[in-house]
Amino acid sequence: MRYWGFADARATPGGSDGGVDVRSARALGQVKYQAKAVGRPEVQLLFGARGRHLDRQLLFFTGSSYAKTALQYALDNGIALFVYDLDGSMTAVNAPARRITEAARAAEDARAAAAVRTPERDRTPERDRTAEPGRAAEALRVEALRRFAAAARVAATDRRAAPEPAPSAAATPARIQTPAPRTPTRAQATARVRTSAPRTPAPRTPAPRTPSRAPARAVGPVATPSPVRLQKAAAQAPLSRPRSHAPAAVPPKEPRPGTAHVVLGLVLGVIALALPGSESFTARPNRAVATAVLLVIPCALLVRGFTTKSRRSFWPTGLGLFLLYLPLAWATNAQLWQGDASDLFLPTTPAALCVLTAVLLLRRNGWSRHGKSPHPSTPES
Repeated sequence: MRYWGFADARATPGGSDGGVDVRSARALGQVKYQAKAVGRPEVQLLFGARGRHLDRQLLFFTGSSYAKTALQYALDNGIALFVYDLDGSMTAVNAPARRITEAARAAEDARAAAAVRTPERDRTPERDRTAEPGRAAEALRVEALRRFAAAARVAATDRRAAPEPAPSAAATPARIQTPAPRTPTRAQATARVRTSAPRTPAPRTPAPRTPSRAPARAVGPVATPSPVRLQKAAAQAPLSRPRSHAPAAVPPKEPRPGTAHVVLGLVLGVIALALPGSESFTARPNRAVATAVLLVIPCALLVRGFTTKSRRSFWPTGLGLFLLYLPLAWATNAQLWQGDASDLFLPTTPAALCVLTAVLLLRRNGWSRHGKSPHPSTPES
């Protein structure tokens, strides 16, 4: 607590402490060393020991842990909770404790920065004698570390900025420059071939006329390829394929035929599992039976969705089953059956209309399947 800023913190003598082990003008502390977790009564005892001094900060220390009730009570009343180890290290458990440790850490950093900014000539022996020994030693240690880091950075910067020494003429052996071999040009090579070749009239053989865009300049005698070589070259040449710049058409990925069945079945299944659990739903006769009844249509839809292979339009059947699902949920809710005939007329009328609309939609889907509908159904997208 002295390190955290409560410089006048003193431990109370042994005996009955009334829930306080450490006292300060601005804080009260309680220390526990027990195997079980600290509960709300121990924390509440520290809160009551503060009395009318509401400006005092409350700190609780334990070597074990805290119960949930103690954590909630401490958070509501601003009590800082800590867990300590046998080596003296502290761990802040809640937000008030973390605020205390962060404030102490910020104060320590400010003291260290002020000690580093203070000139060396202002540090007289009288000032060092008046300062606390522990704080002065900590400031000196921080200052030494900062100086060492600054010197290391300066040395690294100088090492990178220093230019490399140029090699001296005495240390570097003289390189013998040898003239690079000159490669003869094409005209010189042609002239050498013409002068070295014997001037004997070569028999002229008629060369096959091959169409070419640009006439090639013959430097020397042209060798005529034999028919066998021409056949081998034609056999080894790859067949040229016509280039088509149009991209290959990718067939569109068609959805599964029973996807709509599965989606509607999952939606109705979620409703069947969540509806009987609400507070406004009174199951008839109980929730298990109501849930089982409501799951009949979703299960049938799921089975139909996984087994169907037809791509006919599903919207009449899906809408009809959804409308049929509403009166089924109404029939399993006992609260809608309470009252006299006038009270039952209001919920019964929409239920009957839903049943009638569902039957008409299901019959329309049946007609479209047998080809009796004047408007044929479109394939499901």
